[in-house]
Amino acid sequence: MPAPEQPSFERDVRPLFRELDVDSMSWLLDLTQRDQVAEHADSIVTQLEIGSMPCDGSWDEEQVALFRQWVAAGCPE
Repeated sequence: MPAPEQPSFERDVRPLFRELDVDSMSWLLDLTQRDQVAEHADSIVTQLEIGSMPCDGSWDEEQVALFRQWVAAGCPE
């Protein structure tokens, strides 16, 4: 059985961030850019876990788990 495919930024992570999220965070980072999201990944995980990100409500468990998987895989493109 083949190993499960690791999450990628463009295919899996980028679509998690809505236009509202991108606009809300533009003062700090560009959520459409993998390198910037990767640089802030630990902080983003913390904010997701405490529910302060995104600004209008928490992601569901599957979305948070997907983001964590991406971070654990080294934030691949």
